[in-house]
Amino acid sequence: MEKAVDFIKIQMKEKTYLGHDGIFVTEEEYGEFVRTEIVVNAVAHRDYGIKGTDIQIKMFDDRLEVDSPGTFAGMVKKENIRYTHFSRNPKIAAFLKDYGYVKEYGEGVDRMCRELESIGLPDPAYTHLYRKRGRLDDRLYFSMIIVNIVMAVADGLAYFLEGRDLPMVREVIIAANAVFFGAFALFAYLMMLYLHYRAYGDRERLRTVSNLGDKK
Repeated sequence: MEKAVDFIKIQMKEKTYLGHDGIFVTEEEYGEFVRTEIVVNAVAHRDYGIKGTDIQIKMFDDRLEVDSPGTFAGMVKKENIRYTHFSRNPKIAAFLKDYGYVKEYGEGVDRMCRELESIGLPDPAYTHLYRKRGRLDDRLYFSMIIVNIVMAVADGLAYFLEGRDLPMVREVIIAANAVFFGAFALFAYLMMLYLHYRAYGDRERLRTVSNLGDKK
Protein backbone atom coordinates (compact mmCIF):
# COMPACT_ATOMS: atom_id res chain seq x y z
CA MET A 1 0.00 0.00 0.00
CA GLU A 2 2.82 2.41 0.81
CA LYS A 3 4.42 1.58 -2.55
CA ALA A 4 1.15 2.48 -4.28
CA VAL A 5 1.00 5.85 -2.51
CA ASP A 6 4.67 6.47 -3.36
CA PHE A 7 3.93 5.60 -6.99
CA ILE A 8 1.27 8.30 -7.13
CA LYS A 9 3.68 10.83 -5.63
CA ILE A 10 6.37 9.98 -8.18
CA GLN A 11 4.01 10.19 -11.15
CA MET A 12 1.96 13.26 -10.22
CA LYS A 13 2.74 16.81 -11.25
CA GLU A 14 4.39 19.40 -9.05
CA LYS A 15 4.63 23.14 -9.60
CA THR A 16 7.37 25.20 -7.97
CA TYR A 17 7.34 28.97 -8.24
CA LEU A 18 8.57 32.04 -6.42
CA GLY A 19 5.90 33.25 -4.02
CA HIS A 20 4.97 36.84 -3.27
CA ASP A 21 7.17 36.80 -0.13
CA GLY A 22 10.24 35.73 -2.10
CA ILE A 23 10.12 32.09 -0.92
CA PHE A 24 9.77 29.21 -3.37
CA VAL A 25 6.44 27.40 -3.10
CA THR A 26 5.77 23.83 -4.30
CA GLU A 27 2.21 22.79 -5.10
CA GLU A 28 1.39 19.11 -5.50
CA GLU A 29 -1.25 17.88 -7.90
CA TYR A 30 -2.75 15.74 -5.11
CA GLY A 31 -2.07 16.37 -1.42
CA GLU A 32 -0.53 13.73 0.84
CA PHE A 33 -3.76 12.90 2.65
CA VAL A 34 -5.80 12.75 -0.57
CA ARG A 35 -3.48 10.32 -2.34
CA THR A 36 -3.17 8.18 0.80
CA GLU A 37 -6.90 8.07 1.54
CA ILE A 38 -7.91 7.04 -1.97
CA VAL A 39 -5.60 4.00 -1.73
CA VAL A 40 -6.51 3.14 1.88
CA ASN A 41 -10.22 3.36 1.01
CA ALA A 42 -9.77 0.93 -1.89
CA VAL A 43 -7.82 -1.57 0.23
CA ALA A 44 -10.23 -1.40 3.16
CA HIS A 45 -13.47 -1.71 1.19
CA ARG A 46 -12.75 -3.84 -1.88
CA ASP A 47 -14.66 -7.07 -2.36
CA TYR A 48 -12.02 -9.76 -1.84
CA GLY A 49 -14.51 -12.40 -2.98
CA ILE A 50 -13.98 -11.24 -6.58
CA LYS A 51 -11.02 -13.23 -7.88
CA GLY A 52 -8.76 -12.73 -10.87
CA THR A 53 -8.40 -8.96 -10.54
CA ASP A 54 -6.79 -6.37 -8.30
CA ILE A 55 -7.07 -2.75 -7.29
CA GLN A 56 -5.96 -0.58 -10.20
CA ILE A 57 -4.50 2.92 -10.02
CA LYS A 58 -4.80 5.00 -13.20
CA MET A 59 -3.28 8.45 -13.64
CA PHE A 60 -4.31 10.85 -16.40
CA ASP A 61 -3.45 14.45 -17.20
CA ASP A 62 -6.64 15.70 -15.55
CA ARG A 63 -7.58 13.04 -13.00
CA LEU A 64 -6.55 10.24 -10.64
CA GLU A 65 -8.68 7.11 -10.79
CA VAL A 66 -8.64 4.09 -8.46
CA ASP A 67 -10.69 1.02 -9.42
CA SER A 68 -11.57 -1.35 -6.59
CA PRO A 69 -13.30 -4.72 -7.16
CA GLY A 70 -16.85 -4.68 -5.83
CA THR A 71 -19.47 -2.02 -5.23
CA PHE A 72 -20.67 0.17 -2.37
CA ALA A 73 -20.70 -1.71 0.91
CA GLY A 74 -23.78 -2.06 3.10
CA MET A 75 -25.92 1.07 3.39
CA VAL A 76 -23.27 3.26 1.77
CA LYS A 77 -24.44 4.98 -1.42
CA LYS A 78 -23.01 7.59 -3.74
CA GLU A 79 -25.22 10.22 -2.09
CA ASN A 80 -24.17 9.49 1.52
CA ILE A 81 -20.62 8.13 1.20
CA ARG A 82 -19.14 11.29 2.69
CA TYR A 83 -20.86 10.83 6.06
CA THR A 84 -21.78 7.13 6.24
CA HIS A 85 -19.46 4.39 7.51
CA PHE A 86 -19.71 0.67 6.87
CA SER A 87 -16.83 -1.83 6.97
CA ARG A 88 -17.03 -4.59 4.38
CA ASN A 89 -13.79 -5.97 5.85
CA PRO A 90 -13.79 -5.07 9.58
CA LYS A 91 -10.56 -6.95 10.37
CA ILE A 92 -8.66 -5.11 7.63
CA ALA A 93 -10.17 -1.80 8.81
CA ALA A 94 -9.06 -2.54 12.39
CA PHE A 95 -5.55 -3.41 11.15
CA LEU A 96 -5.32 -0.13 9.20
CA LYS A 97 -6.48 1.81 12.27
CA ASP A 98 -3.98 0.08 14.57
CA TYR A 99 -1.12 1.00 12.23
CA GLY A 100 -2.20 4.61 11.83
CA TYR A 101 -3.51 4.55 8.27
CA VAL A 102 -7.00 5.27 9.60
CA LYS A 103 -7.47 7.88 12.32
CA GLU A 104 -11.22 7.60 12.89
CA TYR A 105 -13.70 5.32 11.15
CA GLY A 106 -15.82 7.19 8.63
CA GLU A 107 -13.81 10.44 8.53
CA GLY A 108 -11.51 9.74 5.56
CA VAL A 109 -13.80 10.59 2.63
CA ASP A 110 -15.17 13.70 4.34
CA ARG A 111 -11.67 15.02 5.10
CA MET A 112 -10.55 14.23 1.56
CA CYS A 113 -13.50 16.23 0.17
CA ARG A 114 -12.70 19.16 2.46
CA GLU A 115 -9.07 19.19 1.33
CA LEU A 116 -10.11 19.09 -2.32
CA GLU A 117 -12.59 21.92 -1.76
CA SER A 118 -9.91 24.04 -0.06
CA ILE A 119 -7.89 24.12 -3.30
CA GLY A 120 -10.87 24.66 -5.59
CA LEU A 121 -11.42 21.06 -6.75
CA PRO A 122 -14.75 19.16 -6.87
CA ASP A 123 -15.58 16.16 -4.70
CA PRO A 124 -14.56 12.74 -6.04
CA ALA A 125 -16.81 11.16 -8.67
CA TYR A 126 -17.96 7.54 -8.39
CA THR A 127 -18.68 5.09 -11.19
CA HIS A 128 -19.25 1.37 -11.70
CA LEU A 129 -18.04 -1.03 -14.37
CA TYR A 130 -20.55 -3.74 -15.25
CA ARG A 131 -20.34 -7.19 -16.80
CA LYS A 132 -23.41 -8.93 -18.20
CA ARG A 133 -24.33 -12.32 -16.78
CA GLY A 134 -27.54 -13.45 -18.42
CA ARG A 135 -30.22 -11.08 -17.18
CA LEU A 136 -28.16 -9.80 -14.25
CA ASP A 137 -25.56 -7.05 -14.07
CA ASP A 138 -22.47 -8.02 -12.07
CA ARG A 139 -20.66 -4.95 -10.77
CA LEU A 140 -16.96 -5.59 -11.23
CA TYR A 141 -15.38 -2.33 -10.16
CA PHE A 142 -16.16 0.61 -7.95
CA SER A 143 -14.15 3.61 -9.16
CA MET A 144 -13.26 6.72 -7.17
CA ILE A 145 -12.15 9.52 -9.50
CA ILE A 146 -10.47 12.75 -8.40
CA VAL A 147 -10.57 15.36 -11.15
CA ASN A 148 -7.89 18.06 -11.21
CA ILE A 149 -8.73 20.07 -14.29
CA VAL A 150 -7.22 23.12 -12.57
CA MET A 151 -3.70 21.67 -12.61
CA ALA A 152 -4.12 20.27 -16.11
CA VAL A 153 -5.25 23.59 -17.60
CA ALA A 154 -2.70 25.55 -15.57
CA ASP A 155 0.00 23.26 -16.88
CA GLY A 156 -1.01 23.98 -20.47
CA LEU A 157 -1.27 27.73 -19.90
CA ALA A 158 2.04 27.81 -18.05
CA TYR A 159 3.67 26.11 -21.02
CA PHE A 160 2.06 28.62 -23.36
CA LEU A 161 3.12 31.55 -21.15
CA GLU A 162 6.57 30.03 -20.56
CA GLY A 163 5.85 29.62 -16.85
CA ARG A 164 5.23 33.31 -16.15
CA ASP A 165 3.02 34.27 -13.21
CA LEU A 166 1.84 30.71 -12.54
CA PRO A 167 0.11 31.51 -9.21
CA MET A 168 -2.10 34.09 -10.96
CA VAL A 169 -2.94 31.60 -13.74
CA ARG A 170 -4.01 29.00 -11.20
CA GLU A 171 -6.13 31.49 -9.21
CA VAL A 172 -7.89 32.65 -12.39
CA ILE A 173 -8.72 29.05 -13.33
CA ILE A 174 -10.08 28.29 -9.84
CA ALA A 175 -12.23 31.45 -9.97
CA ALA A 176 -13.52 30.54 -13.45
CA ASN A 177 -14.30 27.03 -12.20
CA ALA A 178 -16.30 28.45 -9.28
CA VAL A 179 -18.21 30.82 -11.58
CA PHE A 180 -19.04 27.98 -13.97
CA PHE A 181 -20.43 25.69 -11.27
CA GLY A 182 -22.29 28.65 -9.69
CA ALA A 183 -23.87 29.51 -13.03
CA PHE A 184 -24.80 25.87 -13.59
CA ALA A 185 -26.45 25.67 -10.14
CA LEU A 186 -28.41 28.88 -10.86
CA PHE A 187 -29.52 27.52 -14.23
CA ALA A 188 -30.68 24.26 -12.62
CA TYR A 189 -32.63 26.21 -9.97
CA LEU A 190 -34.33 28.44 -12.55
CA MET A 191 -35.19 25.41 -14.68
CA MET A 192 -36.74 23.72 -11.65
CA LEU A 193 -38.86 26.84 -10.98
CA TYR A 194 -39.92 26.97 -14.64
CA LEU A 195 -40.99 23.32 -14.65
CA HIS A 196 -42.82 23.77 -11.35
CA TYR A 197 -44.87 26.76 -12.53
CA ARG A 198 -45.48 25.16 -15.90
CA ALA A 199 -46.89 22.07 -14.16
CA TYR A 200 -48.99 24.36 -11.92
CA GLY A 201 -50.34 26.19 -14.99
CA ASP A 202 -51.22 22.88 -16.66
CA ARG A 203 -53.18 21.85 -13.56
CA GLU A 204 -55.04 25.17 -13.55
CA ARG A 205 -55.98 24.80 -17.22
CA LEU A 206 -57.09 21.22 -16.60
CA ARG A 207 -59.26 22.39 -13.68
CA THR A 208 -60.81 25.10 -15.88
CA VAL A 209 -61.61 22.62 -18.64
CA SER A 210 -63.07 20.27 -16.05
CA ASN A 211 -65.30 23.02 -14.63
CA LEU A 212 -66.54 23.94 -18.10
CA GLY A 213 -67.39 20.30 -18.70
CA ASP A 214 -69.34 20.19 -15.45
CA LYS A 215 -71.41 23.22 -16.49
CA LYS A 216 -72.39 21.54 -19.72
